[in-house]
Amino acid sequence: MEKKLKHILIKISEYIELIIAIMLTIALIISLISLFGDMKSFVDGRVGLNEALEYALTIVVGIEFIKMLLKNTPSSVIELVLFAVARQVIISHSGALENLIGVLGVAVIFATWKFFFVPKFQEEDE
Repeated sequence: MEKKLKHILIKISEYIELIIAIMLTIALIISLISLFGDMKSFVDGRVGLNEALEYALTIVVGIEFIKMLLKNTPSSVIELVLFAVARQVIISHSGALENLIGVLGVAVIFATWKFFFVPKFQEEDE
């Protein structure tokens, strides 16, 4: 009985994740359409490069989040964190120390991926 209940709860949580992924996909499609509208403002000079880049990179992080929800693998989590940290380093107008910390964070993520990534995790991606 307990095993069957756990199985049902796991299935329900998977469906909830799927619903959230669908809702986020719809929101990202709407945001992508809005991004194309902003490109005209960018060309006209009403929107700066930073704003357009921030908006585009936010959409990319959202896409990676959806992939993480759907794949449920350690590599998808690492990719999401990598994109989020890279976005923050590129977009933020912080000082040299904060940029250095961000770059070191990206380096740590790459090192983790290369040296500590268990081959079993890679098989799950395929």
